[in-house]
This record gives sequence, C-alpha cells and structure tokens, in this order.
Amino acid sequence: MYYIEETDDELIKYEVEINEENLIELREKIINNCSNIIHHRYQYESELDFNMPKGIYFKNYHSRKIEEPKDYFETYVIEYDEYMPTPLVNYIDYLLNGYAQIISLLKDYSLSCNPILLVKQREIELKATLRRCLTEPLEKIEIQALKESINSLEALKEERELNKNQVNDKIYYDDVMKCITLTEVDRMDKDTIRRVEEFQGTSYTKKNK
Repeated sequence: MYYIEETDDELIKYEVEINEENLIELREKIINNCSNIIHHRYQYESELDFNMPKGIYFKNYHSRKIEEPKDYFETYVIEYDEYMPTPLVNYIDYLLNGYAQIISLLKDYSLSCNPILLVKQREIELKATLRRCLTEPLEKIEIQALKESINSLEALKEERELNKNQVNDKIYYDDVMKCITLTEVDRMDKDTIRRVEEFQGTSYTKKNK
C-alpha cells in the first residue's frame, strides 16, 4: 500500500510496509492496559434476553440466577467489564485494514489518553454538581437529581478501582511507529500538480464547448 505525505511545497509518495504480527500484539496490549474500563450490571428474566453489544471489547463476563425469584419470575444478573480503547487502537485498525493515510494522524498523535485522569475529571464534575445541589435552599433541592448524582459517584468509585493499574497509551506509541516502514518512491512539487490540473481543466473545457 502507499501513503502520500503533503508538505508546504510538494507531495511525497511512500510505499508502506507494516509488521502486522507485532502491530496486532501491540494492539492487544493497548486494549488491555490503556483502555478505560467500565463495569456493567443488568437484570434479565432469562439469560437469552441479553445480547452483548456488537463491536465492544469485554472481559469477566458472568451471569448468576437470583435465589429468590421476584414476582415468581426467574431473574438473572449479568455482569461484564467493558474495555473502551483509546484512539490509538482505532488508528491501528485502519492501518491493519489497508488504509495507509491514517499514518498522517499517527505521526501527529498527541491525545495521550490516561483512563484514571478521565475518571478524575468526571469525579470533579460530579462533586461540583453535588455542591450546587446542596447549596440550594431546601425547597429548591431536586431530590431525584441529587440521588442520581450520588449513584453516579458510587459507580465512579468502582470505575476508579477498575482503572487504577491502567496506563497512558503513549508508552506504546514508539513501538507502534517502529512497525511501519516508509520507502519513498516518488515526489512532485505542488506547482507542477497545479499546472497539470489547470491543463486538464482547459482540455476538458475545450472538449465540451
């Protein structure tokens, strides 16, 4: 496959070779070690009622039957951990699927995703919401909104525990780039490209007069 890089003055064409085996291995490491992990818990009357959403990464799936059926119906609790990968994984997927132009985004990759920082940011936002609720006059406090914020904070505590050992995806960036080999095959200055485009446009115009 080929990758075309644009500079201020020219376009450069490269032949692209990737170390697919190493790239796939790195992809798995990034998913396992850098994803934001969220725990999901659902209740269903039958295990067959649950359909795992397509395209997600998950671990620790299990289901259990609640001992005492509610309203005489059997109830199952289904739980799993969803791994939400960083954009770096998406870029690797594009590359593995033959889309070489994603290299331009890989070269400029600077998102530096850290799951625990995402959790801390949401924690700050939730605490701010709680403070606003609690400073309202008693008659204006929205009890339901307050309950939802407290429940969200509880879920966030669980999420922080799940993500405490996750790391920044930047530690794998150099290894990802080492899997990509670019060999220059041609280059063309932009003035020449513009002249060719103008020439083709003129020819097309004359042909259709």
